[in-house]
Amino acid sequence: MELSEFNGPYFLDQEPEPCGHYHPDVLLFQDSLNGGDKIIRTTFCFKCKSYFYKGIPVDKFSESFLKELTDEGKKVYATLEQLAAFREEKLKSFLPGNDW
Repeated sequence: MELSEFNGPYFLDQEPEPCGHYHPDVLLFQDSLNGGDKIIRTTFCFKCKSYFYKGIPVDKFSESFLKELTDEGKKVYATLEQLAAFREEKLKSFLPGNDW
């Protein structure tokens, strides 16, 4: 079975992202401040090669996270290359013969 054949859902009760794909095909890319009362969460989908943005109220985050975000303006979690490697590793764990 090829990794490209995996389409999710990968876990019981897993909800799709707005594009219809699932984690680990859709991964968190960065969080940034919008200058208001929300943090803009950016995810990237490797299946449809698209970015998705969601506003999350700042009161959903810890004070230490907000301070770090305020100091830097945004928090980039990984490069797209790093995310691609993480995704590939996770999908390989779903191949027959792997214990999960």
